[in-house]
Amino acid sequence: DNPNYPEQTKKARELTEISGFKYIVSYPFSLRDDEPAKYVFKQASQDGKVALSFESGKLGNVQKDAVRFIKNGIYNMLDHLNMYDNGSEPSANLVQLNNQTYLSATETGLFYSDLKAGDTVKEGNVVGYTTNEFGEKLKEYKAPTSGIILYKISTPPVNIDDTLMCISKRL
Repeated sequence: DNPNYPEQTKKARELTEISGFKYIVSYPFSLRDDEPAKYVFKQASQDGKVALSFESGKLGNVQKDAVRFIKNGIYNMLDHLNMYDNGSEPSANLVQLNNQTYLSATETGLFYSDLKAGDTVKEGNVVGYTTNEFGEKLKEYKAPTSGIILYKISTPPVNIDDTLMCISKRL
């Protein structure tokens, strides 16, 4: 979602919508033109190119179903561009997740949550808690908004200001 390149943003959205992916996550572009990007897709976007990013697996473990899902999505995009005959129509049941809220740690400790990416939460629901090294509960964390968890921290140890999870509202 790069306001400096509306045509490229429009094309990226079009390709994403044709992919057949259930969820579309769009992040606002926040890099300055002179600021280096840490990710290839952000650099491509910064250079005015159409750029999409796909992720598969958790904690470095690739999941075959996720890879197959991404592969089919890319085939759908190539078919749309008349570069590959996929012979199928993608699903039109898209959920847009374009409004992210980040929940950050307010203390150092161990963070625990039974929730995972893809779970739905309601504003005010307890989504996790931190303990000290002796297991004493330090703080409960509540969802700052209703939405779908896009990701959460994968290791229990957290420091002040670490992102514990990202929640996105459905549009």
